[in-house]
Amino acid sequence: MAPKVTAITTFNRKGLEQYGRTAISSFLQHWPSEVDLVVYSEGFDLEPAQRIRSISLNEAAPRLVTFKNHYSKQPMAAGHTKTGYDYNFDAVRFAHKMFAMFAAAGTLETDYLVWLDGDVVTQADVPESFIPRIMQGVFAVYLGRKGMHSETGFLCFDLRHPEAKPFFETMERIYLTGELFKLNAWHDCEVFDVTRTVFEAQGKIRTRDLSADLETLDPFSESCLSAYMSHFKGQPKTEDGAEDQGSIETLNNPRRYEQILRLIDAFKPETIVEVGTWNGRRAIEMARQGLRRRDRIHYTGYDLFDDATPENDSEELNGKSPVTLAAVDAALAAFETANPGFSYRLVRGNSIATLEAQHADFCFIDGGHACETISHDFSKLKGSDILVFDDYYLDGADTGAFGCNKLLETIPHLVLPVTDRFSNGLAIALAVTATPAKLAEIKSLFPHASGRSV
Repeated sequence: MAPKVTAITTFNRKGLEQYGRTAISSFLQHWPSEVDLVVYSEGFDLEPAQRIRSISLNEAAPRLVTFKNHYSKQPMAAGHTKTGYDYNFDAVRFAHKMFAMFAAAGTLETDYLVWLDGDVVTQADVPESFIPRIMQGVFAVYLGRKGMHSETGFLCFDLRHPEAKPFFETMERIYLTGELFKLNAWHDCEVFDVTRTVFEAQGKIRTRDLSADLETLDPFSESCLSAYMSHFKGQPKTEDGAEDQGSIETLNNPRRYEQILRLIDAFKPETIVEVGTWNGRRAIEMARQGLRRRDRIHYTGYDLFDDATPENDSEELNGKSPVTLAAVDAALAAFETANPGFSYRLVRGNSIATLEAQHADFCFIDGGHACETISHDFSKLKGSDILVFDDYYLDGADTGAFGCNKLLETIPHLVLPVTDRFSNGLAIALAVTATPAKLAEIKSLFPHASGRSV
């Protein structure tokens, strides 16, 4: 008899509308019919559906309520440090998924328990044998990252293992006793890593790191999981107002892209063109934001996709791992199914050969990073209403060869205020070109923007 597999997730009402319905729809479409999804809901009820079960997280995990009631009154436990918001110390925010796991491990009748973050979209059929195969001979499967904490958007546990109950009890105890606040970070990834390391060192469990052979900070998109699903990570939370008015230094959560969503919200485009679609995550984020203001959004995306090679990656200063056209098409198709007002077209190949001269309400240029490539892409889209460039380099790059700095020397533009800094010395911001009237509006939206505006 095949082992029983059950997947679980959690999100609040806002998350349900932002990404949850898409995640659920894609799960029903692509996971085996024998696998159920249990949603630990935070403040909402799901309509009944086959294979989908909704359980109130607060009712299932009363100790979470106690934990939040105590620590939510302490700003530091919500990530508000002396230097600003830091997700590494947001114990309250990241406790939800852990207590959902504790509740599931203690009550659900299943052999394998799969955790999926609420913004994981399944884009291809998951074979019935997939979970049993990756779980063969181990208690848990996870996505490790060298030099930092694991990525816990996907986890899987064998609840039949004799150490399953002690393992989850240990993680819960770390929260309930305050041991959490002695760790290097106060989120679920750190708690999982510490517990896993201790149990492995004691010889109690064996685990499998699906990204053990990868050198990446984004193991989800490069591991075997990427053949079936994508993790569209949510935006990091910040103190009110802080996100738009200064330079943000971060290695793990690029913040400059949040400004794109503010522009879309302000200018309400109906047509969006992106050069450099990559894994489709940005496309879905922009479309979702646009659909809040319009009934219809048409997206056109250009990328090398399957044509990417190490040689052109080097020529264009591209550090992203390649993603197939089929994988991105599946992700956007799932989003289209869940959002009927959305339509899209994907174009594979080098933008120098494939990008047509056209007008769009909103363009995001983030394809090849060589100056010549960016200039070419701009020449094809320069009649559009608003053009946003990634890779305006403030430090760490040869701007005579790469980035949009050289192009913008003679073009009215604004450099948006949020800067991402990376361990290799790069400092990157977004730049925008538009008509003088629209640049003035953008300046009022981002008062700390700088540049050759008017």
